Amino acid sequence: MGGAPPRHACRGGDASVSGTLSARGWRPSLRRWLDGYAYRVALDPLWFVAAAAVSLGLAWVTVAAHLARIARERPVRALRYE
Repeated sequence: MGGAPPRHACRGGDASVSGTLSARGWRPSLRRWLDGYAYRVALDPLWFVAAAAVSLGLAWVTVAAHLARIARERPVRALRYE
């Protein structure tokens, strides 16, 4: 069951994750790639805010429904499996 640890593609040094994902590295190449398209779409930041609000609302509803179901449960039944 022993053996050598698994090898990872990104171990740090020259090809570190922070260096690869830095804005200085990917943003200019992304801009050049996007400049090749004929049509441009302007994205309003309101769409991102709305998506975040819907996601948070769905999470709150899910947690509230789960908590309501747990609150209705009889304590003896829940403690039986402890």
